[in-house]
Order: sequence, then C-alpha cells, then structure tokens
Amino acid sequence: METTFAGKRNKRGDWRPDEVLGYARPMAFLTWLFGYPGYFLPWGVVYMAFPVITWLWFTPPMSEMTTFRPGWIAYILVRNAILLALVLGAWHLRLHVLKAQGTDFKYTNKWMARDKSQFMFSNQVLDNLFWTFVSGVPFWTAWEAVTMWLYANKLIPYVDWREHPSTTALR
Repeated sequence: METTFAGKRNKRGDWRPDEVLGYARPMAFLTWLFGYPGYFLPWGVVYMAFPVITWLWFTPPMSEMTTFRPGWIAYILVRNAILLALVLGAWHLRLHVLKAQGTDFKYTNKWMARDKSQFMFSNQVLDNLFWTFVSGVPFWTAWEAVTMWLYANKLIPYVDWREHPSTTALR
C-alpha cells in the first residue's frame, strides 16, 4: 500500500514531505489541541488514564515501600511487563500485523525484518521484545522502585491527595 500523503520516498524507501512545515495559526493550533480528533481527544485521554489507573489500583501502598523488599518490587516488575505487553502488543497488532495504516505515517516503507543475521534471533520483532523485556522493563522498574522508596521515606517531596486535598483541588 503506497502512502497517500504528499511527499516522496527515496530509493531506500525513506519518506520526505514536499513542503517544510510552516508556522501554526493560533486557531488551527487550538483546534488541533482541544478538538476531536486532536492532541487530547481521543488518545491523549487514554494515555493519561493509564498512569492514573495504575497509580490508584495497581501500585503498592506507600507504607509497604519504606524498605526494599523483593515482594513489592517483583509486583511492580510484573505489573510493568504486563502494561508494556498490553500497550505495545495492541499497537504492534494494529500497525504491523494487520497493517491498518499501510505505510502512511511511516518514515520508511520497510516492515520488520526477518531472517537477518544482524538481529540476535534473526528476527527484528524478537530482538526488540528481548531487549525491551530484559533491559527496558528492569531499568524502568528499578527507577520506579527507588523513586517510590524515596517517596515512602519522605526523602523527596510527595503530596498525597487524600492527606492534602486543599493543595490539589482546583480553585
């Protein structure tokens, strides 16, 4: 499927637009920011809901995170891996398996590589999965665990909505 956007692809398949971006008009910018579809609606709201839901229902209580214990850290590790698999799996299914947009919005017209020796498993998807789950998720979890421990021990500022409702309410 060829792209429907104005522009050209070079001999390697990389896309380049015909025109350089111009300056945004204020009303066009506001329409894009707050309109539908736009920046916030619908996907911005979905992306904002994920951390709120995760924080409210899938994060251990602060009292549990005052000491480093394998239990709550492993819980966060598994939670992060599940969240990543759900979000990235859904996007991968839509964009790369079903090819719902074809090459629109892609800078290259190539799909994920297979049978290439440059990848550890001769497969770009498996290589990406390996490095994401073996490297990315543990580092993300370590950073989050240290931050939560610092919050729980009041070593960095933390404002709890339940303890300070007047400081977080809209006035």
